[in-house]
Amino acid sequence: MLAGCLGDGEGDAVSYTVVFLDRDERTEVEISEDEKLLYPALDAGVDIPYACEVGRCGQCTGKYDGNANEVVTHDGNQFLDEDQIEAGWLLTCVASPTDDFELEVAHPDDE
Repeated sequence: MLAGCLGDGEGDAVSYTVVFLDRDERTEVEISEDEKLLYPALDAGVDIPYACEVGRCGQCTGKYDGNANEVVTHDGNQFLDEDQIEAGWLLTCVASPTDDFELEVAHPDDE
């Protein structure tokens, strides 16, 4: 695992390094524990499909190699069931990091 880094000491939240694996690209993004994964990834140029942005549609799904509960918290997930989350699936629009990790970007249109 990569080491998480602290904020500037002025009450900032802890940040974590999330590595987005998108087809042949690998993009490291620092994301604060109080941010959702989707927006910093999009700002960094990661191609994440999304639609509703509130955890209902499943377009922004990503896959972690392990139990996603170990590396994110979901706030508003209405799409994935607990078995899917334990299998590594997460929703980038409502998931905030709790550790450093790698995430494979899912592209529903590719399946």
